[in-house]
Amino acid sequence: MKQSLDHYLNLLNRVDESARQLGLSGLSESDRAVAIIIWNHRDKSNHHCHIGFDEFQHLAAQRQVSISRAQYFKSLKQLELHNVIRRVNGERSAHYRFMLD
Repeated sequence: MKQSLDHYLNLLNRVDESARQLGLSGLSESDRAVAIIIWNHRDKSNHHCHIGFDEFQHLAAQRQVSISRAQYFKSLKQLELHNVIRRVNGERSAHYRFMLD
């Protein structure tokens, strides 16, 4: 299906509206990129994700996304503060759970 600019802009509008309704409009583009990459890497049965920076960086490169180590950890913190993810098994476990409930 050929994508049109109209379709793309309508989709962006929906995403923006959803972010506002969920209280996520404060997330940066980097925060959203980190969320998308770890979301696609999660275990679909329990919404847990175990991912360190090196693996994240590899997955980001496949999407032609460049995020520094410092920004990665900043974005994870923002996702925690906005109740998108929660750390599992401690601060340095690189194990996260999406807060869908």
